[in-house]
Amino acid sequence: MALSQLDRLLDAISPEELRVVEEIIAARPELAVETNVARNLQRKPSLLSEQGSHAGDDFVRRGLAWVMALARVELGAMAAGFTDEEDPFSLARPSNYELPAYIEVLSDGMRSHYWSLAADRVAKNPRQAGLSDSQAVAYVRRVHVALSFLRAFRDRARPHLAPAQITELRRWENDLEKLKWALLFDVLKLGTHLAGTGGSTQVKSQRLRGSLDVADSALAELPDCVKNAVRDVDGTSPPSPAETPAE
Repeated sequence: MALSQLDRLLDAISPEELRVVEEIIAARPELAVETNVARNLQRKPSLLSEQGSHAGDDFVRRGLAWVMALARVELGAMAAGFTDEEDPFSLARPSNYELPAYIEVLSDGMRSHYWSLAADRVAKNPRQAGLSDSQAVAYVRRVHVALSFLRAFRDRARPHLAPAQITELRRWENDLEKLKWALLFDVLKLGTHLAGTGGSTQVKSQRLRGSLDVADSALAELPDCVKNAVRDVDGTSPPSPAETPAE
């Protein structure tokens, strides 16, 4: 895929050739990368907000590092949404050359997902939203992607974060976890009945199979380009319902 070709290019070219590549990319407006998109969604002050690098910063970045960083973050986001990888962003690790740009793009993605959900009327009160199973599964997927962004950013940026920023990240993570469990337990009714037996707790899931069928159907409808991108990252294709053993 294109990203692996850029990795090989970065390893092979000289500093002089790299300068020429950077000049070519900088001259192509379609290759500019807009950052701090989250500022359009943010509704209250945050210690995690991105600060401009200079007065009048338009948050438009140009260069090979930014193109590669954006591509890696997008692949990580697809893996977060459509695979069961524990750390989906580790599938396409950034090089040292693009690491600062990668962390900035990753941070913007995290903030965009968090503020988008924070402003969503359904997410504010999913119990009263009247969601269908397929709609609830879509929201669970959104929350899972947001959590993956948050944890990837925290793990990679931790050395540069102030204690107050880490505390705010913890609060955001708690907000997202609460929303996830409200969707799973209160809307999808997974494990709503708890019965203690002999000192242990048994979770009875009433509609787990039906909800998993909904998720399988959603996965089957993925565009081929998404399936191919994920396959190129981790060497596998997302499983289709046809590949899942019948019960």
